[in-house]
Amino acid sequence: MYQSHLSDTRDIELFYTMDVNLNLYKYFLAVMKTRSVSSAAKMLSVSQPTVSYSIHALQRELGETLFTLGKYGLKPTQHAVNLYQKLHPIYNQLIQVIFRFVNEVN
Repeated sequence: MYQSHLSDTRDIELFYTMDVNLNLYKYFLAVMKTRSVSSAAKMLSVSQPTVSYSIHALQRELGETLFTLGKYGLKPTQHAVNLYQKLHPIYNQLIQVIFRFVNEVN
């Protein structure tokens, strides 16, 4: 158990030093769901430039192209599909934890 706790502590310290902007990933997930920057912006109640900028920032941060423009909207690259498959379940868990916490406090 101590080893697990030690690993968790290192992971948290690494997370803080990485300067991760979780909003970038929230916007990424919305674009993956809608396949559209405009639709993602509406869904999140933010401007289209905010989502567009965030996707470009995430692509720069990761050093990978996440979407290409397809005939029927944005087409995710294989890298985007891989990221989505790993990130989506974790993000959903995070939202559930926050939701439960807020409801417990209120």
